[in-house]
Order: sequence, then structure tokens, then C-alpha cells
Amino acid sequence: MIFRLLVVCVLSIAALLPASSDAQESSGAAEMSLLEQLPEPLTQEAIHEMVARMSDDEVRALLLARLDAVAQGNAGPAAERKPLPIRIRDTALAMGASWWDAIARLPNLISAESRAVANFAERFGPAGLAQLFAYILGALAVALAVEWLSVRLLGRFRRIETGTETQDLWGAVRYLVRRFMHELVGLIAFYVVLRIFGALLFSEQQLAFAGPFVIYLIWIPRLGAALSRLVLAPNRSDLRLINVNDRWARYLHRNLIGLFLLGGFTIFLLHFNASNGVPNAEVRIGFWLNTAVHLYIILIAWTAREGLTDMMRGTDPDRTEFDETVARLYPKFAIAVSVVMWLVVEAIVAAGSPEMVSLVMQGASYVTMFWLLMAPALNTLIRGLVRHLVPPMAGEGKLAEEAHRATKRGYIRIGRMLAAVFVILMVAKEWDVSLIDFAGTGESIGSKFVVALLILAAAYVANEVVSLWINRKLAREQTAAEVPDVDSGGEGGGAGGSRLATVLPLLRVSASVTIAVLAILLALGEVGINITPLLAGAGVVGLAVGFGAQKLVSDIVGGIFFLIDDAFRIGE
Repeated sequence: MIFRLLVVCVLSIAALLPASSDAQESSGAAEMSLLEQLPEPLTQEAIHEMVARMSDDEVRALLLARLDAVAQGNAGPAAERKPLPIRIRDTALAMGASWWDAIARLPNLISAESRAVANFAERFGPAGLAQLFAYILGALAVALAVEWLSVRLLGRFRRIETGTETQDLWGAVRYLVRRFMHELVGLIAFYVVLRIFGALLFSEQQLAFAGPFVIYLIWIPRLGAALSRLVLAPNRSDLRLINVNDRWARYLHRNLIGLFLLGGFTIFLLHFNASNGVPNAEVRIGFWLNTAVHLYIILIAWTAREGLTDMMRGTDPDRTEFDETVARLYPKFAIAVSVVMWLVVEAIVAAGSPEMVSLVMQGASYVTMFWLLMAPALNTLIRGLVRHLVPPMAGEGKLAEEAHRATKRGYIRIGRMLAAVFVILMVAKEWDVSLIDFAGTGESIGSKFVVALLILAAAYVANEVVSLWINRKLAREQTAAEVPDVDSGGEGGGAGGSRLATVLPLLRVSASVTIAVLAILLALGEVGINITPLLAGAGVVGLAVGFGAQKLVSDIVGGIFFLIDDAFRIGE
């Protein structure tokens, strides 16, 4: 009885989900016969009456046939997904059509913008416009006054302008951070006052104009200027955190402010047109303004390529070939990022997804460009911080210097990995992508790929941490080995050294190999590759090598026991 009631409930729900004709054609003759017995219309009373006349086997066959038909009908549309080359071709054709449409609508640009302004003026009227701009000017005046007062209350941060506190790095960093925090507090007070005035004075229609106007054309450019002053210090070369001369510092500072203004104006104008009866699809002014932003970035990167290369090179004398390559290619990298992000935005617009277009209009592409361009700059910043934060060299001599240099590079590699994760998280946040939730689904190939990358990143950091500890211990041991010690010398008069000087490099290689093998196996297993044959093959190879090189293995094991017992010392 319970089984029959369950069948009645399931059939009642399944009756609301029609099966596709393809699914019905794929069913067997017996199942089709049972499906044909379904009464029309398929009401609950009819189902009760039909089930009462059928045996349990017939009910079970009918239930399975109906559920299979519904499942196949629901899975049918998913199988119609186009192959990737076809989707790329369609996207390219849509982008070309979008560009041609923007060019074709260019002659109507001035008339459409005039219509948007006329609609804006007509909606408020002369008196309403005067009131709106009066409220905006009044709110700005009060907000600036509150900003100035809040900064003054926090203290006179310019008291060290001519002092000696900024002669070292930490003094300069403390001063710049303190100045930036004062500016940030002032900007926050400015924003809060504007929000209060907006809630009290402005109507909903007025806020639709005043809010984007103040945020995109005033507040965000001022925040960008504060960030630029923090990093570039255009008027104080002694406080500058990056390696760039006065000429390029001032040039980059001016043009970064201009870039923030142009980007803010682009976003504001799109909102203004949409709220005044001129959608972007009609005039395509967003295409031209967005193109202007990307061309501006290309112009800045190409003009200041010498300064950008010096900035990325830094002042650390322990530069590697990788650091030199990054510095040399950074201007080209900035140009490539601008071009790629322009193409991404155009592909999103051509695809016409409302959610993605909304994110673009909110500035997600500009924030993405900012963090991508900041990634190599963060590398330079990390190298500068490590240079001053790394503990002093343990011991003396050439070997200790090499170990100390290896320690610094280990810290730099860890910093690079953390910076890369931070940039990825910030970019994902702008596009409303939660990598944690994405990785937690565990079913799609994308989520498995994210988990595999996290495993490899964790293994990389673990390997660097182990290498850092071993390098510091090795520096001390190698320094001790270089110091003559007559009492501990061997018969030949050589200086005796600790066995750790020989064991530690072996331990470092063993730990690196172990971490790498485990991480690769875990990552392969996460993406769905069966690692059991790999483990079995590795075991067979190990046995073959062990039997084929017994003498070599015996010597290695014997040498390890000699080192553990400290039977011989370096120099004996």
C-alpha cells in the first residue's frame, strides 16, 4: 500500500513534466504500452483508479518508464551545446557585427547625446535643474569642510616634511602610510556626509543623477590620486617607494589621475544615457569611450616604458634573470593586458548577457585591469620588502652569502604566490565568482581544476618553507666549516665540520622531491585521473632499480649511516 501511494505521488508530480518525443521513441514496446494506458486528463482521481487496477510489477514498470522519459527530456537540451571552435567563431562574428554597428551609429552620436541632455532637462525643468545643482554644490561644500576638519582633528601629519624621520625606509613608509590614512579618513568622511545629504535633500530622481556624478567623477578619481601619491610620491623623491625618477613619477601621477577621470566619466555617461532614454545599444558611445580608456593605457605604457622598466627593476642588487626579464617586458605586458581586456569587454557586449553587461557597466573590467597591472608591481614591492625584512645573514663567508641569497629568494617566491592568490581573488570578486564555492561543488571539471591548483600552490609554499629552514641551518653549518679549529682537525690538519653540512642538502632534495610527487599525485587524482597505475608502476620501477643497482643503493645507505654516526667530519 505504501508503495502504491508513493507511485501515486510521483506520477502526480511527473504529470506536470511532459516527456519529449525523442524520449518516448527510445522507450521499449512494453513501456510504450504502459504509457498509453495513462488516462487523459491525468488527474489524481484517475491515477488512483488506474493504480488500483494494476499489479505491483505493472506499476513499477509504468513508474520507471515515466521517470526515464522525463529524465531524458530534461537532459536533451544540454546535449545541444555547441563545440568550442563553433562558439569561438560565433563570438568573433558577433564582435565584428558589434564593431560595424558602432561605426554605423557614429553619425547619430551627437544628436542622441543632445536628446539625452534634453530629456534630462525636461524631466527636472529649469527650476529643478537649478535646485539639483545647488544641492550638489552645497553637499560638496559641506562634505569638503567635514573632510578638512576630520583631517585636522587627526593631527598635523605634515610635521615631518623637513624632519629626519624619513631618512630610512621605515620612516618613509610610516610617513606615506600615515598620510594616505589621513586622506582616506577624509575621503570616507566626505562620502558619508554626501550620503547623509543625499538621503535628506535629494529625491529618488535627483539621486539617480547626483549619486553616479559624485562617485565616478569626484570620489573615485580622488581616491586614485591618493593611491598614486602613496606609491609615486611625485613631489618627494626621498619618500618614493619605487625606483623611478622625478620626471616619470610626475608623468605617471598626472596620467593616472586622468585615467581614473576618463574611466569614471565612461561609467557615469553610460548610467546617464540609460536613465534619460538613450540606451547604449542605440548610440554605442560606451564602445568609443571604453576604447579611449584602453588606448590611453597603451599610450601611457608606451610613452613611459623607460620609467616603467626602471620601476620594475628596483634597487635590489640581487636581481635574477627573471626579474630583469619582467622589468624589460612590463610595458609590453601592460599593453597586452589593455588589448586583451578590451577584447573581453567587446566579447561580453557582443554576447549580450545582461548579467555580464551589468558587471562591465559597474567597472569590473577596469578593476580587473588595475589588479593585473599591479601584479608585476607587487613583485617589485615584495622584493623591496624582503630586502629589508629578511633576517640578517647567519655566519660569514661565501657559502653563507649564497645561503642567505637563497633564503631571500625563497621569501620572494612565497610572496609572489600569496600575491598571485590575492590578485585572483580580487578579480574573481569583481566578476561575482566565488572560487571557494566553485571549488566546493566538486562535480564540474572547473571546480576540480581549481582544487588541483590549490593543492599545487599549497605544496609550492610548503616546499619554500622547508627550503627556508634548511638554508638558514646550512648557512650556520657551512660558516662553522670554514672556521679553522685546530682541536677538531683531522690527521691532515683540516678543519672539522658538522655532518649537518652534508645531510641538509640531501634532506632538502629529498623533501622537495617528496612534496612534488605527493602534490602531483593528489592534483591528478583530484581532476579524475586514476593514480593507482602510476603508484603500481612507480613501485615496479623502484624494485627494478633496487635489484639492478644493489651496489649503488648499498653505498648510499652506508653513506647515510656514516653521516648519522658522525664517523667522518669535513676536512678529515
